Amino acid sequence: MDELLTIDDKEFLVTNRFFYNDSTYLYVIATDGTNELMLLKEYDNNGKTFVKSVTDENEIKNALSNMNK
Repeated sequence: MDELLTIDDKEFLVTNRFFYNDSTYLYVIATDGTNELMLLKEYDNNGKTFVKSVTDENEIKNALSNMNK
């Protein structure tokens, strides 16, 4: 079953969920044909799970290089 997320009224398909450096990351692609890609990081806030965009270049590079390990 595909996992879909809605972010800013845009739907994204989770193509890869992986654990790296004590965090869970999601690599997602937009389903509207734009092929927009994002790397998201899960975090907990009062028992609820949320995601945020990863913007730090080094974190992106390191996380993506470990995505398929």
